Order: sequence, then C-alpha cells, then structure tokens
Amino acid sequence: MRIGIVGLGLMGTALARCLASRGFELVVYNRTLSRAENLCRELGCVVATTPRGVAEACRAVILFVSDDEAVHQVALGRGGVAEAPGRVTVINMSTITPMESLRLYEGLQRRGKAYLEAPVYGSVDAAEGCRLLTMAAGPREVFEDAKGVLEAFSSELMYLGDVPRASVLKLALNNIGLALPAILGESLALLKAWGVEIEILRSVARKLWFGEAVERYWDRALGEAGSVRFRLALAAKDMHYVARALRERGVPAHVSSAIADLYTAAAASGYGDKDYPVAVQHLLRLAGGGSRAGL
Repeated sequence: MRIGIVGLGLMGTALARCLASRGFELVVYNRTLSRAENLCRELGCVVATTPRGVAEACRAVILFVSDDEAVHQVALGRGGVAEAPGRVTVINMSTITPMESLRLYEGLQRRGKAYLEAPVYGSVDAAEGCRLLTMAAGPREVFEDAKGVLEAFSSELMYLGDVPRASVLKLALNNIGLALPAILGESLALLKAWGVEIEILRSVARKLWFGEAVERYWDRALGEAGSVRFRLALAAKDMHYVARALRERGVPAHVSSAIADLYTAAAASGYGDKDYPVAVQHLLRLAGGGSRAGL
C-alpha cells in the first residue's frame, strides 16, 4: 500500500522510517525539499513537490506539521491536499487546536475528502520503532478504513468518536506533561535565589511521591545537551494552544498561559531548538546562575 506523508520534522521522519520498515511505499513532501530528498535516498521513497502531489499519488495522506497555520496550508491552501482529484483520506497527526481540526474536517468534507484526527503520544524513538500511542477521532467508517495504517505504527490505538475529541485529549495530556519542567524550574530557581543547593531538592524528592517525576526530567533539564525529543518552541506553541482552547469555551487559562509565556521567553533566549526541559536553565539564569548553579 502507498502512503503519503506531509511534514518531515523529527516525528514525521521517524514515522516514515517506521512505515518503510513495515513495507509501505511512501510518497513524501517537506517544505525544505532537500530534507525529503535525503530521506528518500535512505528509504527509497518518492518526493512530491507539493502536498497536492502527495495526495494525487496516494489514497491516504498523513499530515505531520508544526501548527494550525501549517496544517491549514498543506490541507486547504494553494497546492494543498484538498486540490487533488478524487477521494483521499487525510490523517492529521499534528498537534493543533480543536478549532482548527474542526475547520479542517469541514473544509475537507466540502471538497470530497475524508478526515481523521490521529495525534500521538511517544518519543522519536517510539515513532521509529512503531510504538506510538495513537488517539483517533472522526467518522467511524473513516477510522475503520484507515485502521490498518494506524495499527502499523501504534502499540496502542484508541478510537474516541467525533472530531475534535482526539485533538482535545492530546492537548490535555500535553498540558500535564509539558508543565512538569516549568514547575521543576521554578522550584530550583527559588532555591538558587535564596542560596540553597539545588541537589538537596533532588535528595528529598526521591523520598516523596513526586520523586519519580523529578528524576525523569533532572538530567534532561540540567545535563549537557543531548538528543532533542521535543523542541521547546513547539512546547510553547502547545501550551498556547491549550490556553486558546480553554478560552474558546470561556474557561480561564491561568496555568497554561503562564507556562506558555515562560517557554516563549526561554525560546527567545536561545533555547527554542533545544529539548523543552532546558527551560529550567533559563529560570536558573534569571535566578542568578548558570545551569549548574547552586550545586
């Protein structure tokens, strides 16, 4: 079976490797063409010059891009998937607002295309190893038709009902996971600002119920720069989307908006392309020291 992938960032590239290992033929598009060409030299896939070109060659197209604007452009914009003739199933794996997901669903439906949300949870390694937790929402018949593709890269697959239930759940989960480094960072900055060694917190936290969460992020936040699992700039975007989705329904977004602002400031300070827990280092610098201050 031939599958299209639009968007070859860290996760899109890892997903392409997974699907290629499962025997799928791939047609791919990326805004930076050289990235697609390099990947296809590795995997033997075909490079398209537009998202429409991907949809013209494939019955199912996965969208894995960065934000609302990007997904709207590749789906409904000029040269987008919607311009391809015939029926195509569009599987959106991008983390976007529920408002944008509804716009995609309605816009693609008007142009005779099927739409399914399928945001995922898991690292780049999990994507490449076909071990993602996938949350799907959309018409039941579209889900059943796409199920074979979804199962190919998923260790667990959940069907949640109508659009935008999967997009909402993904943001709700990210709101928890992405908040933890911000809380750790402020706690360490508090210690630093008052001259208390930050390692004391780690020692005591190991004896408490939240110690596992502290351990999970400690080295990623304070150690030398390693592999990037999720860029800080994208974490900031996701937290802004949580806040926007809450406000859309008249709910205050006190916590998510504050963390979004923190991550945006850290990204502007040079951390945007680094793994998102390094926002802790930004806070430590504001408290008067470098990333290892107070040890």
